[in-house]
Amino acid sequence: MDLSNICHKFLLKIASEVEWLLNDCQSVPGLEFLYLNYRSLVMNNSELVTYAGRIRVQELLKNFKNYYPAEVLEILQCQVNEQSRDNWLCELVRFPRRVHHPLRHLLLINFLGFTAKEFFELKEAPKPFGDGPWPCLNPVCKNFTKSVISKCQITYNQENHRPTGNFACTCGFAYFRIGPDKSPEERFQFCRVKVYGIFWEKSLKTLWKDSSLTLKDLENRLGVTVKTILRQAALLKLTFPRPNSRARATELCASLQPRFVNPRILSPEVLESYRNLWLEQIAHNPGVGRTQLRSQIPTVYAQLYNYDKGWLNEHLPPPQAKNGTSGVDWASRDTATMEAVKAVTQRLKENVNPIIWVTRTTIANSLNYPASAWIKKYLNNLPMTANVVEELSETREEFAVRKVQWAADCFRQENLCPQRWELVRRASLRPKTTELPLVKEAIATALEALGSLHLP
Repeated sequence: MDLSNICHKFLLKIASEVEWLLNDCQSVPGLEFLYLNYRSLVMNNSELVTYAGRIRVQELLKNFKNYYPAEVLEILQCQVNEQSRDNWLCELVRFPRRVHHPLRHLLLINFLGFTAKEFFELKEAPKPFGDGPWPCLNPVCKNFTKSVISKCQITYNQENHRPTGNFACTCGFAYFRIGPDKSPEERFQFCRVKVYGIFWEKSLKTLWKDSSLTLKDLENRLGVTVKTILRQAALLKLTFPRPNSRARATELCASLQPRFVNPRILSPEVLESYRNLWLEQIAHNPGVGRTQLRSQIPTVYAQLYNYDKGWLNEHLPPPQAKNGTSGVDWASRDTATMEAVKAVTQRLKENVNPIIWVTRTTIANSLNYPASAWIKKYLNNLPMTANVVEELSETREEFAVRKVQWAADCFRQENLCPQRWELVRRASLRPKTTELPLVKEAIATALEALGSLHLP
């Protein structure tokens, strides 16, 4: 062991974890425990969580590969294929559907900052809004302050990464609050009401007609401010004034006053002057397109467009096909892009860590801008490039053959003659893929070539 070698340090750490598992570990928790703790620890890192509370898989993969040297993952046969959505790292933080090798679990546990012993002793991570059920905060509901809400939908603020809990009662009252909760009393508070619900609105209609109640009384009974009551009353189109008040809602709440915008009316003289200016501009610039005319006298065009659009449409110059701009030399673009595609395809096929499936999308994403955009949007204008992309793109069967050849090269360098299942496993082939004709032939050819290396 060379402890100055970072790879040796990681391998020694994993070996110590394995020793503890084999000799000292009393019991190993089930997959559900592992999944819940993996997920809660990842979710605690705000950089790895989206607004909707989903894990940013690409960020997780990036951080994981930056944490472990590629040599360590290769030695442990735990490389992560970023091109696959079902790589083992993603599967570990999703609901477990299949069992993975203990080494993979140890790698993830250490990446999260724990030893196996510490991780197994973890209790369930605290939830930002505690355990359900949660209380209904509708003052007119029979379940007011009672814990009757069974579901809490959590989203995440992308600016401060704080969780937001969304709660909805069967009475129709829905609210949210920003967490995490710092005290038990915060369970009975909300930041904003999303929907008041039919029961609350029905109570407002009833209380609104009661002349013995003031707006302050309504505020106390409905649990919202007077301003909110007036706004909701206006939305429900309740009568104004109330039985005990001569004031209207707009007089009680300034923000409810409608904002009238008086439309500007141009005088005939001003309108005629704009028309003459537009016609003079057209006369002085024969053959000029609409866009250029508009840019020359933008104020005149804007006034005519807003207040005399019909006349303006009748006095526009005829549209131009190219709008005064020069054409695009697609032939030269085609030649340059074709060469770039050949170069990037060769580089992709030479990359073996990991092996990349060469498709049209992979090629386009690997090119620099603007060539990548041309292939994605304007491939019909690039006939030579289109032919090269079609020729160099791999089918699923061709990609599998290339993986078999790569796996065979690995065994040849190690001077080993593998069994068929060992070759298939290193090539990461699925059972259905191995039954494809070209893949079958490639496996047979590789095994025959590797077997001849050990003949006397």
